[in-house]
Amino acid sequence: MHTKTVSRALKRDGAPHKMRKKRGSKLDPHKATVDRLLSEGVWNAVVILREIIPLVGDTFTVLEKWMDMDEHGKVVKVTMQEGDTLTFGEQPFKWEELDAAPGEYIVGFIVEDLDGNSFPVYTQVTVK
Repeated sequence: MHTKTVSRALKRDGAPHKMRKKRGSKLDPHKATVDRLLSEGVWNAVVILREIIPLVGDTFTVLEKWMDMDEHGKVVKVTMQEGDTLTFGEQPFKWEELDAAPGEYIVGFIVEDLDGNSFPVYTQVTVK
């Protein structure tokens, strides 16, 4: 903060007013689809979201769930964290293989659709 910020604010009888630029919404590119569904009498937000197809430039953030297990396979700790934000492009997403420390792992994906239905898939992996 500049040393004269407070004195300037007192002389003006308040803080300066910033004019914010009008920003668009993430739904702006999908406005035609939303308007069409509303005109057809579809007012359920879950149904409307299901009809939106991601466009180039749309993003989503991966939610990572890490489960530490003991030697008997019992979950002893669960940690949730936001992963990378992925941006839809012209090409499909690709996987990158990375080396892991030797050990037994359970690797899984849980995909949740916009209706809240979860689809888990797990497999056991041994890294030597």
